[in-house]
Amino acid sequence: MNRVSILLINFLTFLALMLLFSPLARADEMNQTIYIRADGSVDPVSAPIRRDGETYFLTSNITFTLVYCWVGIIIERSNITLDGGGFTLMGIGRSPRRDIPGPLKPSLAAGIIALESDLPYGFAIAISNNTSSVTIKNLRIIEFDGGIYLQGSNNRVCANDVTNITYSGISMIDSTKNTIFDNNIVNNGGAVWISDSSYNQIIGNNITNSRRAISVSSSSYNLVVGNNITSNEHGITLAFSVNNNYIFENGIANNLLGIFLLGSYNNRISRNNITNNLQGIQMISCTNNSICENEIVGNKEEGIFLDESSNNKIYWNNFIANSKHVYDDAAYTHFSKSINVWDDGYPNRGNYWSDYSGADLNGDGIGDSPYSVDQNNLDHYPLFTPYIIPEYPSFVIILLFVLVTLAVTILRKGELVLIRARR
Repeated sequence: MNRVSILLINFLTFLALMLLFSPLARADEMNQTIYIRADGSVDPVSAPIRRDGETYFLTSNITFTLVYCWVGIIIERSNITLDGGGFTLMGIGRSPRRDIPGPLKPSLAAGIIALESDLPYGFAIAISNNTSSVTIKNLRIIEFDGGIYLQGSNNRVCANDVTNITYSGISMIDSTKNTIFDNNIVNNGGAVWISDSSYNQIIGNNITNSRRAISVSSSSYNLVVGNNITSNEHGITLAFSVNNNYIFENGIANNLLGIFLLGSYNNRISRNNITNNLQGIQMISCTNNSICENEIVGNKEEGIFLDESSNNKIYWNNFIANSKHVYDDAAYTHFSKSINVWDDGYPNRGNYWSDYSGADLNGDGIGDSPYSVDQNNLDHYPLFTPYIIPEYPSFVIILLFVLVTLAVTILRKGELVLIRARR
């Protein structure tokens, strides 16, 4: 045997071993849904899932044929952990279009899915209704119509890779007190979608190359903090009766639109780094929101775009090197003008504007003349130098959110007791 033949045989042997031990090579193909039943059993028993107490481990990659199974894994048992161990759930035969029939329809607001049935179609994992306290972690999920579907409370989704999902990587509907953290959610129709849900936390996720990164509709008291949101069409969307949500310390860069508020009120947007987007913040028909302590820098069109949005408080922000810091569309059309508060009074001051041309003759750090946002809006106390955002750890924000959540829950329970007592 000549030297070339030996080298070829060795190469082919090496290639065969690589394929044999590659994670994607050891894949089980499933033409049916896998259930983790309420009694703790796995159905079918042949599924590559091993149970150890209340933790369920994947033992190989799984490829689901979505023509035959509407959902890859359905979890019916509460108080468990599904640990992927780095294995992959892959869907084949997903819908190639966004108007698929059946129990799904596209949501005009969020550009993802509105669900019309108790269980979704084409998702990798679904937590069934009335199931709670489930942890889903260490999974790779690719090529499904939807990634993870939550409908319950006290669930945790952490340390997963969710990629190439047609609609939404993680969906949450009628859910409370769930936590989505430390996930890598890339190249999806939508990354995280929250609807009719409250008191949830979206923390420390990396979200890139999606149509919409985080979309919240008809929901309140949710916390979005410490996420890296880059190169998406929309960064964070709050739309339709969204109120009392907290958007803190997110990096929002290189998106077409950084933050979008539509018909939303009483939300707090603070300490975010909103840079190099086409538009930084867009607000349409919004009122009583607080936008403060943000870096709004280098956005290619407007730092803030307003349309019929009034009585919002916008102060202690740094507006630097935007093509236009603020644009009020209604001021140039027949619609009503947007009139907002652009400072926190004296001596608390207003915003820093990089194109402010006034003086500070008394050296108090406040411009001697107001900054004209437009003919209807003035920052009466513009900062003469950039605002220095105080630093404190993100866990302080989370702790405050938990305390507020607890206080509101107690108050609501108290109100219910009083109502029942009056009856």
